[in-house]
Amino acid sequence: MALMERDLNLLILMQNHLVVVGILSQFNMDKQENFLKSLNFPLYNISSELNSYKFSGTDSLSFLDRISTNKIEIFDPKTSSKTILTDNKGSIIDILNYKVLDNSNIIFSLESNNPETINYLKKLIIVEDVEIFEDDVIKKITIYSRKEIIDENNLFSFCFYNINKLRDIIRYEVYFKDNFEINNLSLNEFQNISDSTKELIDIKNNLFEFDTKLKKINPLETGLIDYISFNKGCYVGQEVIARLHNYKKISREIIKFQSNENLIINDAFKSKDNISGKILSVTKDKTEFVGLCLIKKKDVGKISSDFLLI
Repeated sequence: MALMERDLNLLILMQNHLVVVGILSQFNMDKQENFLKSLNFPLYNISSELNSYKFSGTDSLSFLDRISTNKIEIFDPKTSSKTILTDNKGSIIDILNYKVLDNSNIIFSLESNNPETINYLKKLIIVEDVEIFEDDVIKKITIYSRKEIIDENNLFSFCFYNINKLRDIIRYEVYFKDNFEINNLSLNEFQNISDSTKELIDIKNNLFEFDTKLKKINPLETGLIDYISFNKGCYVGQEVIARLHNYKKISREIIKFQSNENLIINDAFKSKDNISGKILSVTKDKTEFVGLCLIKKKDVGKISSDFLLI
């Protein structure tokens, strides 16, 4: 009888836990939707100043192709893309936004805006005819819209641009030198949002900006597969990344988290459900902290809420 009573109490506790988790999950879903509904789309955010650089020399294209993940070629000098620097273990060192101007010149910026990456790049130059110069200071504008509002043809004149068509919104990322001006587009009609609001929108869409504090993360587990070419020559870390991709060995996945404590990027953690992971991004949302983290795929099924509680 005592055993049956204990089992019954355990069952009640489990049911209560599921109810609490279910309520929390719905609460977080409603909270996200209400957050987006409170915003007056289109939205924009302009970053502080960033450094830009130029590869110059007859070997510029082959050099960048040799050291990074994307296939570097002149497919259209008007368009831009991203490429990733990885170490010999396939971990991200930095992410470059770039545009090939001609056979000898490439302009680029660093997602981290960290000058140490430039020192690293210079050390990789062996016998190639390529030099790295500091170029103009630029800014980045990020625009969020419920529908397509900018024709890609209107972005060709800017330094770099990226367009992400997400589930609920379209995200435009445009880097410019002097003024951001597009015909028939007035920022006066857009809502200017803070950095924290921008981060909250990106977190909802599992997006984060690379920070050099991040160590031992690879492009495949962080959703950057579009900037990896699997049919090009060797680059640092290629063997590891190819093996992870071909044998489906990606062991971690991006998950949203919620915490009462301010966590630090790259910190390891153990959640209230005894799940271990690494912090990718974090920002404050009123009285709590939210962000993105990497956890093992085998642990994803243990999470019944939209947010991992830390």
